[in-house]
Amino acid sequence: MTSGTEVGRCEVTGQALAELLAERDIRNQIHNYARAQDRFDTDLFLSVCHPDCVIDYGGKGGPDKSSPREAIEIFNNGHTRFASHLHFVSNITIKVVGDRAVSETYVHAVLRTHEDEDGKSTNLHARGRYLDRWSRRDGRWAMDQRLLVHELTWRDEAVDGRRGGQGGPTRDRDDPVYAAFAALDGATA
Repeated sequence: MTSGTEVGRCEVTGQALAELLAERDIRNQIHNYARAQDRFDTDLFLSVCHPDCVIDYGGKGGPDKSSPREAIEIFNNGHTRFASHLHFVSNITIKVVGDRAVSETYVHAVLRTHEDEDGKSTNLHARGRYLDRWSRRDGRWAMDQRLLVHELTWRDEAVDGRRGGQGGPTRDRDDPVYAAFAALDGATA
């Protein structure tokens, strides 16, 4: 159950349920990391990491052995150079042992440049894998270490420079996603 190698075999035990819940919590944190970058949400980003977490992008356009606060400042400052960006995560593999875990996550970031004097922009694509260490402290799963393994990077011409619609995306807490989730606050089932 914990390694992903025993596909199709699962015995429902307290340990299996605890591992599934841990995997869910870690997966949510992986998604929160990407969302925090795209929304410039410093508080959400910091909630993904333990305060002593080390984030290492190996000098490839991101933080190099930085604290969570240093890392989000680097991301926020760097992403302002772009008109928009989205971070996609997939192929998440998680192994849980007690209050510790490791994960591998594929990431594809697309960053669109601002239009140049001719009205053209380009998309920068960066693909890689996050190799993470996690721990549960005081009942909360958060990241202890992240290493980005770079795989591919390329640029292409942006075919359609238009963004948004229906209120449009924003890179802050005014983005429509916050209102969507807040609509459930206080709701009863």
